[in-house]
Amino acid sequence: MENKEDMNQINDIKATHRRNNMLGKAFRALPTHVMSLSLLLLLFGASTSLVKADPITTTGSNVVSIGEDYTVYFEGSEAAYTSVSVYTGNNPDAAGNLTLFNNFTATPGQSVNIGFVPAGQELVFRLNVTETVGPNVGTMRSYFSGDAARNPDGFLHTQITTFAGNSSIPRGLNVRFEDSFRYEIDTDFNDHRLVLTGTAIPEPTTMLLLGTGLAGIAAKMRRRKNDKNEEKV
Repeated sequence: MENKEDMNQINDIKATHRRNNMLGKAFRALPTHVMSLSLLLLLFGASTSLVKADPITTTGSNVVSIGEDYTVYFEGSEAAYTSVSVYTGNNPDAAGNLTLFNNFTATPGQSVNIGFVPAGQELVFRLNVTETVGPNVGTMRSYFSGDAARNPDGFLHTQITTFAGNSSIPRGLNVRFEDSFRYEIDTDFNDHRLVLTGTAIPEPTTMLLLGTGLAGIAAKMRRRKNDKNEEKV
């Protein structure tokens, strides 16, 4: 039995060597530029070419980037007050920055790309609210995502949940605003709803590797062309 098992192992080893030799001969028979491209694709495919699209991290109602390119979608609004969402980068004190959506004019699925945000940086959103009903008509207040201390009433005004996705908005992070000062009207956190999605980007080292490989292939092809032209002369 032992001799039979040994023979089977030897045969398996021989078969593996034969396959490797055949692959090696086939690869060496490729033109130089094709061989270079094949090696490049093998290396590129074996490397971690894209940053893993992990979920955006949250701490309470704070949203923290993992180093991706982000897009914000308008998910909806159930509010009497008029509100306009603004992306303020990582600065809750910023007065301007990127205006996103008006809750009465935006349509669900409408989107704004806010660009790449470095890993570890907080993404801060502001909601500019104008009270259009009640005793304080015309009163304007601004509420921020994140810490309650940022807001004029000292209350939290965002809830962070997971959005499963639908036909117009992909899966992402649901940033849900409450527009009621001191929760005087309700606390349903559905007055202005955003969905934040992240897209992985190629790592710089991988892109450098790809660029270098392609440049090398182009140089080899130029040399081959020049050699052929010289032979004709």
